[in-house]
Amino acid sequence: GDNWRTGIVHRLDQDTSGVMVVAKTAEALRDLQDQFRERTTQKIYRALVAGITDEAGEFSGAIGRSEADPTHQEIRRLSFSWSKGKAKEAQTTYRQLATAEIQPHVLVNPETPGVGFNRVSLVELTPNTGRMHQLRVQLAEAGWPILGDDRYSTKASQKLSSELGVNRQLLHALRLSFNHPETGERLMFCAPYPLDFKDTLRRLDLPEDSC
Repeated sequence: GDNWRTGIVHRLDQDTSGVMVVAKTAEALRDLQDQFRERTTQKIYRALVAGITDEAGEFSGAIGRSEADPTHQEIRRLSFSWSKGKAKEAQTTYRQLATAEIQPHVLVNPETPGVGFNRVSLVELTPNTGRMHQLRVQLAEAGWPILGDDRYSTKASQKLSSELGVNRQLLHALRLSFNHPETGERLMFCAPYPLDFKDTLRRLDLPEDSC
């Protein structure tokens, strides 16, 4: 009945690239929505972030809308009440894939003085929940903001993004797995990096392999 959103099962943040599934029938839509709700799907993302991440780890805690700015999400501490629906559990596992040191020749202006971060990391993330802006908020909270993220960045990461010529958040939904709504067969789809993501990886001499 909602023609504008016909078949839309899930979403990606604006400027986030990657794979999505769209249902062709109402029955498939209901089944796929149930799979997302029951967390039987698997989503794997890649992100290029400022700083050096840990080799592997897990983010957990509560995320809710910022009281100062309702368009932003933020980490909520356990002292906040969950009963009013202001915060929900958010869990993500991650692993570091590669790191790179920023060399002057890769900057838009090689003469730019220190930009605040001198290294970047390519990380793979597996969200076990699906909160709004979850990966962006958790990485920023850990001190590793996604390059090009204009909402959860710091002045230093904004400057680095600008000097690298990055103009959108380098967050990519790489793989999506779910069960076929009719046959039950487990399916996996992979979306290669878009050109801007690959170009940044190439300039930083980071691995470009994806699918």
